Amino acid sequence: MSDLEALKTRVEQMNKTQHLELLHILRQIPGVKMNANKSGIFINIPFLPEEAQEALRKYVEYITIQESAISFAENQKETYVRTFFLDPMLHGTYGHENRAPDPGTAKSFFLKDLCLQK
Repeated sequence: MSDLEALKTRVEQMNKTQHLELLHILRQIPGVKMNANKSGIFINIPFLPEEAQEALRKYVEYITIQESAISFAENQKETYVRTFFLDPMLHGTYGHENRAPDPGTAKSFFLKDLCLQK
C-alpha cells in the first residue's frame, strides 16, 4: 500500500469532528482544490500541493498519538478503579493479585462492613 493510499484510508476512518478540523487545516493552504456536493466534500489527495500533503500527514500523526495516549490513560484509569475502588470484600479480589490486603487496608474494610451491619 502506498503512502497516499494509507493516508486516504486513515482519513476515511476519522470521525466527523476530525474531518472538520482537517478541512479547516486544508482551507488555509493555497492551491487546495475541493469538490462539494450533497454527499460531502471531496479532496483528491494525489493532486494536493506537497505542503497540504505534509499538513495532512502531520494531522494524521497527531490524531494517532492522541488516540494512543487516550487509550493508555483509559487503561490506567481502569486499572486504578479495579485496584483501589472496587470493594475487595464484595468482589473477592485484592488488587491484581488474589491475596489478602495488608493489615491496615484489611482493618478499614472490616470497619466499613461493621458499620453497614448496625
